[in-house]
Amino acid sequence: MERLSCLLLFLIICLSPTSYAKADIEHERMKVTPILSDLRAGLFQQAYDALITLHQNGNSEATRMLGLMYLKGDHVQQDLAKCRQYLDESSNAGNAEATFQLANTYSGGKNNEKYAQLQQLAAEQGHLIAAQQIGLAFFKGIGVFRDPMLAYKWLFSIQLRTPAAAETWTEPLQELEKTLSEGEVEKARVMAWNFVYMDNKYGFYQDIFDRNNPKLKGPITTENYEIVDGQLF
Repeated sequence: MERLSCLLLFLIICLSPTSYAKADIEHERMKVTPILSDLRAGLFQQAYDALITLHQNGNSEATRMLGLMYLKGDHVQQDLAKCRQYLDESSNAGNAEATFQLANTYSGGKNNEKYAQLQQLAAEQGHLIAAQQIGLAFFKGIGVFRDPMLAYKWLFSIQLRTPAAAETWTEPLQELEKTLSEGEVEKARVMAWNFVYMDNKYGFYQDIFDRNNPKLKGPITTENYEIVDGQLF
């Protein structure tokens, strides 16, 4: 277990924090970018007021930034309650980075159940590091019942979504396979396939899947997954 934990923590650097981002979040970030220039120029009140305006207009990225300002006490009075309020609002708007950052405010044993719940939500929203963290949580039983099969599902989903770095995840997955039966590994892989390609509302690679597997109808199962395994890219 210790070996796998070390491997997973090391692999954080392999994940891009923006890889989950959807077009609407990117559009919101474009509106926030000029405010960062104001902050660098020392125009703190102007920047804060601009973030508040964007937040009131529903910009989840501005809302997330306000949460971080209160988390760090960055030009405002540090206030964890306000931080969580803003991050929660941004998370509810679908901002995966906000969900991930909100989860981290409960890390370190502050509230393991809340931490795991939010990491899983961030992973479901597409956050790769959160997928790693909830995978580790299921492997070690942090805030959730220990479940190596769900741990495998989340780590394998990362491998599916980062094909260029697929080999990076081979060793951690092999470590997990030592704790699972062949049938459990197969089921975990099927769960990951369906999450990434079929039944998630974010549609990470649905178009690629449909294009490369025109004959497959309905969800991937333990009976048909070998047909598509490794053939999506």
